[in-house]
Amino acid sequence: MKVFQILKGQVLIIDGDKQYSDSVDNFKTDAGLAGVPDLIIYDDNQECCVVDGNFLAYPNALYQSYIDRIAELIAAKAKREYVAPAEPTAEEKLAAAKAQLKADYDEAVESLTADMATALLRGDTDAQKSIQHDFADLQDAYKEESEAL
Repeated sequence: MKVFQILKGQVLIIDGDKQYSDSVDNFKTDAGLAGVPDLIIYDDNQECCVVDGNFLAYPNALYQSYIDRIAELIAAKAKREYVAPAEPTAEEKLAAAKAQLKADYDEAVESLTADMATALLRGDTDAQKSIQHDFADLQDAYKEESEAL
């Protein structure tokens, strides 16, 4: 089904499963038009073209061209309506920084835990002491960085 319609200040364009619907003013902006008739019914099912109460020959190249441009009109509407994401608030930035710090800490603890398990299995007391020292340093650094946030 293909339809181009202007009715009661609204534009409706249908081309199969694609649909564009908006006010006449927004349609004119999206299509780059200065003006359009007040009433248009252009329908391929009924094979009719009615413009401001006058029947015109069907098919009509002008109104068919609007249907053919539906993807362009949908894209223009999306661009016009796009709202950029808001800049994160100070609280959101702080929460993200804390989450990243915690994730880094957890990853380091996991790595040290695996190293300690290997050192224990090997009976390597020097490695165990080194890992315990590294773990203490990690905890101190985590506490210091957490407080700094």
